[in-house]
Amino acid sequence: MRRKLAEERFDLALLDPGFSAGEDGLAVLRYLHTGFGFPIIALSTNATTADRIACLELGADDFIGKPYEPCELLARMRALMRRLARYVAAPPPAGREPPVGMSFFGWRLDSDGHSLWSPDNEQIRLTGREFQILHALVERRGRILSRDQILDIIADRHWTPYDRSIDVMIAKIRRKLHDDARDTRFIKTIRGIGYMFASQTNQPQSRGY
Repeated sequence: MRRKLAEERFDLALLDPGFSAGEDGLAVLRYLHTGFGFPIIALSTNATTADRIACLELGADDFIGKPYEPCELLARMRALMRRLARYVAAPPPAGREPPVGMSFFGWRLDSDGHSLWSPDNEQIRLTGREFQILHALVERRGRILSRDQILDIIADRHWTPYDRSIDVMIAKIRRKLHDDARDTRFIKTIRGIGYMFASQTNQPQSRGY
């Protein structure tokens, strides 16, 4: 696998994290997520909720249990590729300041380039799903969104919503924003309902929302 990754370009990975030979499957998942930009679908038999959450935490974009229908797997692959194709962040030309878009506490979320920029002007890598969720929350700042509403907004009803799936994605976004879950500045948890992005933010500068 490592040799092929060094020699060729891939668009998507299917990984069974439960295989017993060679490296630990979760370690391979972490390696693929941190080292490469393609989406990952985890496949496993008799996976518990904890197993699914672990895969999502380590970078899987989707999870499907075995046995599965090949046509369903193919549909999920196609849907994932379509969604991520719309939200891939292309780096700006060298020396060019990124567009502003929506801003909050010095952070900038660029809706055209689909990228997040820190107050230090560092581009933060987001997966397609992370960008979609963060964009939905910032765009509707000050409004409470339930988990089901977030799934509807990001048009992700083909992805089976596991217990805590949205919570896992929110936790990953918070870490990238350096937003302490115990004392959040940006994404507020509304217990028993969902999430709300803090309304004390700067207004969009490039377009109206």
